[in-house]
Amino acid sequence: MNTRIYAIYDKVAKDHGPLFEAPNDEVAFRMIRRIKELTEAPEEYRLDLFGAFNRSEQLSKIDLLPSPEEVYFTMPPKSNVTNKEATNV
Repeated sequence: MNTRIYAIYDKVAKDHGPLFEAPNDEVAFRMIRRIKELTEAPEEYRLDLFGAFNRSEQLSKIDLLPSPEEVYFTMPPKSNVTNKEATNV
């Protein structure tokens, strides 16, 4: 099974956070979605793909990209309804 390697890039700090792995872009997005929802400036962060490896083989072969590639996704609009308000509806 192929596993992809990602990191969150902070455009203000001009640096990547720690690497993490996910089976595909959709799962990686789900893993960081809450971070982007909670921040005041979600446009300051992006998800970058670094490469992949095959989990069923030895980890000696990691296929890295020549440079990180941005993974594009769209954030849903923020809701103005709080959790407490939503339960009272």
